[in-house]
This record gives sequence, structure tokens and C-alpha cells, in this order.
Amino acid sequence: MRIKQFIFLPLALFFLSLLSSCGAKKDVVKYVDNSSLSKQQFFKRLKKDEVKFETLQGKIRIELKTDDIDQGHTFTFRMRKDEIIWITAPLGLARAIITPKEVAFYDKINNQYYKGDFKILSNYLGKDLNFHNVQNLLIGKSLYEQNNKEVSFVESNGKYTLKGITPFKNLLSYSSSSLKLHNESLESVTDNSVLNIHYNSYQNIEGQDFPKELTVLAKNEDGIANIKVDLSSLSLNNELRFPFTIPDGFKELILNEN
Repeated sequence: MRIKQFIFLPLALFFLSLLSSCGAKKDVVKYVDNSSLSKQQFFKRLKKDEVKFETLQGKIRIELKTDDIDQGHTFTFRMRKDEIIWITAPLGLARAIITPKEVAFYDKINNQYYKGDFKILSNYLGKDLNFHNVQNLLIGKSLYEQNNKEVSFVESNGKYTLKGITPFKNLLSYSSSSLKLHNESLESVTDNSVLNIHYNSYQNIEGQDFPKELTVLAKNEDGIANIKVDLSSLSLNNELRFPFTIPDGFKELILNEN
């Protein structure tokens, strides 16, 4: 998958999660008896157990492998729920913001910047994404809202499995003990692109369970991208700033959207 190095920082936010069915790290989450829930009860519990916060901040380690990239970096990130995601490299050498209307980033090493919308990143990923899809990835929620009247629902082997089209062929797997999302698979109905999202472990932050270790496999006609993510040092509801000013004299990147 040909992903240019200068879009690594913001693009990496679009790939997250991992669960390995054998030998997976045990989730640090509360366990209760959630077995034998009806579909209606399941969706009601899922809504009740959503993480609740105004702001979130922490460290994010992202490792990306494609045909022409093999690198990893640690960033600081901040989020105001439903409004903005902000991520910066050490010493402020690169910085990105994602809002419901805009994707922007700059790179002080090459003195360049980009400002645009989600189209360019959606094209590289092969899936139409918006701000809330990215936010959902970071907090362990399915990319797309599931309509309980339009999905199949099965409990088997300690998991709840949902299948639907939203607007992709969508397969989700939840732990029946914790009701945390473990797997999400999106397959295009028009081409061969696939996005497999897997959550390996969660961490309890102030009584709520957030993703800890994540991986993603994204595949389209150009190839395959693998990303591993580790979220650490998380804290909630602090007063945060989201500074973002493109330095004078930087060259604008005009990225090919096709």
C-alpha cells in the first residue's frame, strides 16, 4: 500500500485495534454476567456502558508497515469529544488536528503543510471516514452506528457477534463478559478493499475502560498496511489547549486525491 511518508502522522489515526483469539493479553476490565442477553438488552447495555468524558489526553505509540514504510513514533494526543483530535510529535516537529470539518498537519523537518478534508485520507485508506469514525477507533467503539433492527445477532463461545451492512459488509465481535469490542471487519460491497480492526487489551481509567493495545490490517488494490498502536498515560477531563498554527513560509502540499 503506497502511503507517502509525509502523511504518516494523521493517517495513522485511521488504523487501530487487535484481538488474537489465542494467547491474547487479558483485558483489564470489569467482568459481569452478560450472557444470554436479548438483542434489545445488548444494545441497551452497550449504550449504557459507552465511555463518558469531555476531554482525553495521553501518549500514543504508532507503528506502521507498508510496502514502502516501516517506522514507529510516539506522539502526544489530546481530544475534546465530538470536536477535535490533536496530535503532536516530540519537540513539535510535526503536528496535526482533525475536526468534523477539517484535516490539517504540518511538518517542520520539510517545511510543508496540508489543509483539507477527509477525502484524501479516505482515499488512502479505501473507506469513507469522518471525524466520528476516527474518534470511535480511539475509544473502542464500532466505526459506524449499528441499527439493532438491521443486524443479525448471535451469542456463541463467549462472544456476541453482529453482522450487517453499514454501508459495508460489517462483522463485529464483543466479549460477552465485558461487552467490549474485540473485532470489527469492514468489507467493501463494490471492490476488494478490507479493513480488519482488532482490540487486544483495554485499560481502566477512572472507572471506565479505554483501549490499550490495538492493531489494524487495511487492504486494497494497492497493497496492505499494518498498524500497531499503544495508548498510555491516559487522563480524563482536564483543561486542555489545542494550539495549531502553520508556520510562515511553509509550502502547501497538494495531494493527489485519485
